[in-house]
Amino acid sequence: MNKIRELLEKSPWLGWAVAGVILAAAIVLYVMRSGSSEPYSPDRLTQTVSIRFADTGEVIEMPRGEMERDLRSRAGRLDAGAGIINPKTGQATGFPYSKTDWERTIERLNSEKETVAKKRGKALGEPTVKAPPPSVMQPGEGAPAPK
Repeated sequence: MNKIRELLEKSPWLGWAVAGVILAAAIVLYVMRSGSSEPYSPDRLTQTVSIRFADTGEVIEMPRGEMERDLRSRAGRLDAGAGIINPKTGQATGFPYSKTDWERTIERLNSEKETVAKKRGKALGEPTVKAPPPSVMQPGEGAPAPK
């Protein structure tokens, strides 16, 4: 212990260098542990998403994993203009408040579906759930923020 103390008294920069390395390692660990952006991390899939149905104005909340499971169960390519199906009207008018998050989710799921279709030697079909008529609000347009 005394040798370490003597070494640090002779070369104080060495102590600062060790402290800097420890601080950098702590920052890296903190950033890696918090806010995982992995699409299938448990934190992300259990995140609550507010879905607004444009035809009725009703807002529901569901886990992101349930929303993605609903989208993944649709045959063919996904259409970003067709949202979650409203159980009251049967139309695909439910969209999360974040339009960019919705579009990224659809893009990722379509990419995954295309990869699976290629591995099976099949073509990815047309969307089975079509976008609602233009008179119905599209994702993120004029939707009030959740309370």
